[in-house]
Amino acid sequence: MTVRACLFSSAALGCALAAAFIPTIGHAQGAPDAAETANDIVVTGSRVRSPAATAIGPLVAVDSDAIAFQGWPTADGLLNALPQVSGSNTSGQSTFGTPGIATVNLRKLGPSRTLVLIDGRRLMPGDPTLPVADLNFIPTSLVSSVETVTGGASTAYGSDAVAGVVNFKLRRDLEGLRLDYQVSGYQTQNDNKGAQDKLRAFGVEVPDAGWDGWTHDVSLAGGHNLAEGRGNVTAYFAYRNAQPVGAIDRDFAACGIGTVSGAQPFDTHVCTGSGTNAYGRFRTGGTGGGLAPNPDGSASFVPYTGALAYNSAKENYLQRQDERYSAGLLAHYAVSDAVELYTDVMFMQDTTRAQIAPAGIVGNRTYTINCDNPLLGASQATALCGVNAGSATAVWSGTIAKRLEVAGRQRYYDLRHRQWRGVVGARGEFAQGWSYDVYGQYGRVEYANDATNDVSVARAQDALLARNVGGTVQCISGNAGCAPLNIFQLGQVSPEAADYVFASGRTTGRVTQKVAAATINGDLGTIGLASPFAANPVAVAFGVEYREDAISLSPSANLLRGDLAGFGATAPAVGSTHVTEGFLEVVAPLVSGRPFFDRLTLNAGYRHSEYNLAGGADTFKAGLEWAPIPDVVLRGGFNRAIRAPNVVELFAPQSFSSASITDVCAGTRPTGTLAQCANTGVTSAQYGSIAECASNFCTTLTGGNLALRPESANTWTMGLVLNPRFARSLVITVDYYDIKVRNLIGTVSPTLAYSQCLNNADAFFCNLVQRDANGSLATTGGYIAATNVNTGYLKASGIDATLAYSTDIGSLGRLLLDANGSWTRNREISPLPGQAAYDCAGLYGPTCGSPTPKWRHTARLTWQTPGKLAVSLAWRFVGASQVDINDGSSVFSGATGGRRDIADARIGAVSYFDLSGSVPVAYGDFVLRFGVRNIADRDPPIVDNFNLGVNADYGNGNTFPALYDTLGRTVFLGLTAKL
Repeated sequence: MTVRACLFSSAALGCALAAAFIPTIGHAQGAPDAAETANDIVVTGSRVRSPAATAIGPLVAVDSDAIAFQGWPTADGLLNALPQVSGSNTSGQSTFGTPGIATVNLRKLGPSRTLVLIDGRRLMPGDPTLPVADLNFIPTSLVSSVETVTGGASTAYGSDAVAGVVNFKLRRDLEGLRLDYQVSGYQTQNDNKGAQDKLRAFGVEVPDAGWDGWTHDVSLAGGHNLAEGRGNVTAYFAYRNAQPVGAIDRDFAACGIGTVSGAQPFDTHVCTGSGTNAYGRFRTGGTGGGLAPNPDGSASFVPYTGALAYNSAKENYLQRQDERYSAGLLAHYAVSDAVELYTDVMFMQDTTRAQIAPAGIVGNRTYTINCDNPLLGASQATALCGVNAGSATAVWSGTIAKRLEVAGRQRYYDLRHRQWRGVVGARGEFAQGWSYDVYGQYGRVEYANDATNDVSVARAQDALLARNVGGTVQCISGNAGCAPLNIFQLGQVSPEAADYVFASGRTTGRVTQKVAAATINGDLGTIGLASPFAANPVAVAFGVEYREDAISLSPSANLLRGDLAGFGATAPAVGSTHVTEGFLEVVAPLVSGRPFFDRLTLNAGYRHSEYNLAGGADTFKAGLEWAPIPDVVLRGGFNRAIRAPNVVELFAPQSFSSASITDVCAGTRPTGTLAQCANTGVTSAQYGSIAECASNFCTTLTGGNLALRPESANTWTMGLVLNPRFARSLVITVDYYDIKVRNLIGTVSPTLAYSQCLNNADAFFCNLVQRDANGSLATTGGYIAATNVNTGYLKASGIDATLAYSTDIGSLGRLLLDANGSWTRNREISPLPGQAAYDCAGLYGPTCGSPTPKWRHTARLTWQTPGKLAVSLAWRFVGASQVDINDGSSVFSGATGGRRDIADARIGAVSYFDLSGSVPVAYGDFVLRFGVRNIADRDPPIVDNFNLGVNADYGNGNTFPALYDTLGRTVFLGLTAKL
């Protein structure tokens, strides 16, 4: 791995010796695997096979020893630790709204802009609701290395390689059996005094110190060489089981954190809860504080206050339970020098459960109650119906928020992904210096999401209309199974009513990908095409590729109707796209072995793509590598990349959802002015009487758009590699990158749309704010549109730096130092062409979402004894972030006015320290691994769960689990056995 970096800097021997046993992250700069010959180098990001092939841009690699040594049994855990990777979906530590797959997000440009490969061939989309590669599919027991390339690579691989490429290289020549087992768990002290004081004030029990979240990973891989090495068959099986960790088990997450005013506005954290509470909340017209059934259980009302709010955090998971099986077979056989046949057959099934607070009647719809309902107390009927109390013809209409806490009715969502991938191909040489590779690939994912113990809106309404018939309370409708629903007294929901109103929903789906490709590699030196000043000839690769992606999504009938509380109607989706492509790439050594030109190499390429819906698109690249002396390499390049709209962005059904937005124009005392509110569509007659959004979650409309155009991205890189001759074991790399994505496919943030319309009366944004006839944004008639559109641009730039060094310490063995850092110069977003851009580098919050620290690094110091015992100390650093609403831009502060002294004004820098080791036992046939991550059990930073970005991308439990260690110190113990 680090050997590769050294090869790139023309100092292979000294640097290889320095890195031979580094069990940590290395920095590959484009050199071959050990099994590759000098004439068979293929660098991730290129199709050309050439002895002169190198990576022109930043490339970081991690080998199998590093993966095992650090105790990362999954690909997503490993990648999320890299400074170049922003936190993304994981299969476990994500909130319930995520789809149950694991993704990678390079440069925080989004998982859909990072292409994932297995041995240079793309991995199919992993979910019909989020069509990006699922890292859970990767058989980590067979991974020999992982290479991450920054910048556009569409010329080599086609669409999606905008932020870069992650290439998993698999072992394909195993001989014998290899068994691997690892157990890991979390230990926490739960000693956050500030969080515990808030829990006690909110009446929540403080969790104890302890162990939980036990995870078991076991894999068996084996292989056998055929016909004296002409071929090999390798097979694997793996199993993973992870136990859940509840938010209630961590003192910082056991309640939802909000902010209130103390000495300064919004400077104090407190526990807050959901208005959909266990007592209930009745609001006429959806406005005002409303009324709640008396907490003493009597049939009377009291004014609703925040003290009655429900702690919805107590059932949520910080780590979801997960079970995974995977198996596969990889085979290749050389029939002759001209034909080698190969195939991959791979399978994975993952099942994960998301658990959240019990379901209920949600205050985003209007319900009616007949005024002679016998379940109402006399004072309750008067409070709701006034003089019409007891009338057989009058009804009360309004919003109801009531959590239905019924024994055995916990709400959860079971998500299952069943995935297959098959590859069949042939490769070989057909002439001296010329080779071919032809293959077909098919990937398929079957998806199911089972929602259990939700509430049927129609049946809840049916059960709320009840009348006394012959001394028995019955549903007015007389529908079969209907039992009157008593939500007017605490704890009076009957088992029969629960059976009637609780419902389950199911969504199934499928995504498939078909690929057919042919590539020819050639040495143009065979026809005399070579620079007279270079030792190596010009090499070329060209070929064609065809891809087809298809999606289908089928919700159950009650989801189609929008009958589950808290959800809008979900329409089915079906569609497919295809593309035909041709590409050409050249690696041309220009000069070598001359004064001031130890090496000068040009790399260039072009690809044309023809999409059936998005039309034609061209991508191209050009890069130059110059080594004036063997100690120094300068490199730079330009890439034009594209990302075509995927099948979900095109065909996703339009449906209603909700987003965390405070409608300052709603309520009896709106805080927005009449002029501001008029911008958003409020009339003077409506002002002061608009229904508030339940729990500050307003309705949004989401969905696809067939008129989308491809995104395009320009990437500039320039860098330096130093490998001084006086210290051949030292390698330093520094690279600058600048990526700008135009015609961005995405949605306009509802928060941004609302604030821009409210404060600036921008026509585009105001067209997205659609109020209903009563001025509300809390119904399916009143919403903020967030459908897919081509918007403005997204830009990321910064500097990566790596260092690798080793030195002998005599009889004590060796010391090895490895460091990898990334500085984010900017993360600039322009929501629309012509709109002012805003920069989220170093910020987090309602608009920027999860934090984008300006600096992150990992550093590791390893001591290896002559007896091969290795002990390593690692330092992971995440820089500080400021809240975006204090940045001074009206884009950030418009919806809130800015709150400069708030409790969450700044997230401080965080350092984590990890200790790990490995030791061979039983004559080296067994290797024991052990380690602790987050030795100090440092808590993650805690911020407002409701207003400051935690409900945005990848947030959960008052923090951001994909960026910070959330569950305490992780202890792992593993064993690898060669059988």
